[in-house]
Amino acid sequence: MSEARVSGAVVLDQRRAYAELVGREALEAALATLPADRRREYDELLAVSWCRCTTITMVIEAVAAEVGRQPLELDAEVVRVGVQKTFGTLWRLLLRMASDGQIVTRAPVLYGKTYDKGAFSARMVEPGHAECVLTGFPEIHDLDLQGLGIGVSEALRVSGRTDVRHVATRTADGARIDLRWRA
Repeated sequence: MSEARVSGAVVLDQRRAYAELVGREALEAALATLPADRRREYDELLAVSWCRCTTITMVIEAVAAEVGRQPLELDAEVVRVGVQKTFGTLWRLLLRMASDGQIVTRAPVLYGKTYDKGAFSARMVEPGHAECVLTGFPEIHDLDLQGLGIGVSEALRVSGRTDVRHVATRTADGARIDLRWRA
């Protein structure tokens, strides 16, 4: 199968988050270190196109090196800000009216619009507890797995749930994400 890719819309939201968090100058300096084909892929990205996950990993590592931070730490911040930008005011209002089960069962739809590889399922275990399972993507990079967990957690958080936390555990075929929040 071809290399996993992430949605251009998600990447563009994260690009805006990078500019906000580290500054445009630092972002541009980091991008200048990428191989020409990867820089072009990233620069020419449209909301309706897809970008290789390995290109995004290169961007995260380059920006982190440029600003002297750990990639996982910086990526966690960027994903949170990016999700908050993705879920604008209208989405937040609608999500606040949705039940926990409605939000959790929509996670696979959001996954399918974010990644083009693997399958994602989600179910409520009990009030304030959900389980998500990723299959068909055993090679998911640590940064992507972290981003996936944070993305689902932030969707719950922007919908008004409190004390949201997650634990991602690798499996032979992908990962399992355990989500908990105050019910």
